[in-house]
Amino acid sequence: MTDNSADSGANAPGTAGPYHSPPSPISSLPPDAPDVLHWSFQEDRRTLSFRIQETPDVQDGSPFDTVLPRELTIREPFVHDLLIEIEMEGKPGISTVLEAEALQNCYLQGLTYVSRREHSRQQLSIKLRRKGYSAEQIRRALDELENEDSLSDRRFAEQWTRNRLQRHPEGRINIIAGLQQRGVHRSTCNEVLGELETDDPGLFTYACLNFLLKMHRKNADSEELIFSCRKRGFSIKNLENCSKEFYSITGMKIY
Repeated sequence: MTDNSADSGANAPGTAGPYHSPPSPISSLPPDAPDVLHWSFQEDRRTLSFRIQETPDVQDGSPFDTVLPRELTIREPFVHDLLIEIEMEGKPGISTVLEAEALQNCYLQGLTYVSRREHSRQQLSIKLRRKGYSAEQIRRALDELENEDSLSDRRFAEQWTRNRLQRHPEGRINIIAGLQQRGVHRSTCNEVLGELETDDPGLFTYACLNFLLKMHRKNADSEELIFSCRKRGFSIKNLENCSKEFYSITGMKIY
């Protein structure tokens, strides 16, 4: 009787057809391409391919291109062993894939946060740091989010200012201080507030009036009103501009 157990077409345990083990990675490596490796092999009747990119800042794509296809993960033993063997040959291997995977996860986590609401770069950096990402991973992820306009300090400043004036009326000085505490550069604060005031010249006057009416309902006298407004960052000009309307509503003079 002929023993066919060594036949190349024999089935691997648990498979329905011929099992094609991954080829030796060394024979598949392009000798003239040390930075980008790209090859395919068959496993369980699937043709799979993956690429290892050592230099992320390529001209023709995002630095967050998928390194492994969806069918593969670095946690599959044969992929893990393959990448270790590659790295032992001095090629970008497992450490490159692990770093790319962490960078991709950092980017996706940041994208999840900004999809819920606007964030400043500083706010998002703090949140990602709490998730355990490194400073370099966070920097590169935030740079990419800014490049694709998913993250914008200017847009955050505009939205935060509008919400703040509506829910917690404050003057220009306090608004700028609040934005700077959240990492927005002062020049960006001034630019955003300048644009908002151009669109609505009475922006801070109306905010001041709303605050005065709120304090008046608490039976504050004129001195208390002025003190509270100044503490909220409203200017004397803001008070003067809204004093007549405040008087017409309440019958109370501020000055």
